Amino acid sequence: DPNLTEEGLTCLVKEFIDSAKAGTYNETGWGRSSYRVSKNAVNALTFLQQKAFDQDSRSDIVVNAVHPGYCSTNMTQYKGVLTPSQGADAPTYLALLPPNVSQPRGQFVWKV
Repeated sequence: DPNLTEEGLTCLVKEFIDSAKAGTYNETGWGRSSYRVSKNAVNALTFLQQKAFDQDSRSDIVVNAVHPGYCSTNMTQYKGVLTPSQGADAPTYLALLPPNVSQPRGQFVWKV
C-alpha cells in the first residue's frame, strides 16, 4: 500500500500481536508464520523510514533491510545451504556503502 504510514504499520502489527495472543492469527488471515509477519513488518518499516529520511536535508542517511540467506547456523539446525561467511556478504555490502549512495535505499537486500 503506497499510502501506508508508520502509524498504520504499528496498528497492523498490534492487530497481529493481539490475534497471536488470542490464538486466532491464522483464522484472522495472518497465516501460520509469525516469523514471516515480523519480517514483512521490518521490510515495510525499512521502506517507510527511508521515505521519511529522503525528506531530510542530509542525503547520507540510508536504511535497508538485509536477509543473509539460508545459512547453516544453529537457527536453521545447520540445514542452511550457505556458510555463515557467505551469509555475511550482503550485510557487509550494505555496511560498506559509500556516503550519499543513490541505491539501495529503503530496500530489502539479500543477494549481492
